Amino acid sequence: MQKRHLKIGKKLLLILFLPFIVNAQQISVMDAVVLKEGSDADYLEIEEFWSKIHADIISQGKKMQWSIWKTLPGDPLTEDSKPADYMIFNSYESQDQYDASQDVDYVAIAQKVHGISKKKAQNNDQKEQKKQT
Repeated sequence: MQKRHLKIGKKLLLILFLPFIVNAQQISVMDAVVLKEGSDADYLEIEEFWSKIHADIISQGKKMQWSIWKTLPGDPLTEDSKPADYMIFNSYESQDQYDASQDVDYVAIAQKVHGISKKKAQNNDQKEQKKQT
């Protein structure tokens, strides 16, 4: 039974990453997020806020795709680590698009898409940065 799951898992990985293999010019970056116990709801609230920002960035042509995936429970990679709870994928059409994305003004976009003040946008940006550390 385990071999069957392993074969299905390998096929799923191939299907997921085949578009990246076929077009080698595309760049994808994955961030793994490990949460403290019981903080899923807070994390999802933050991602809901950021989803509109990513959608705007994509509509401007500064990013090709953004997606977030919840991982299934599993064994840690090492004895003293916890497996990632979520994986975030950012995909870019080219190296140039990826390089240009480093200069995106997330605070200004947050102000625009959420209709909030610069201070509130900066506070949400700080929450995102804390999440990634």
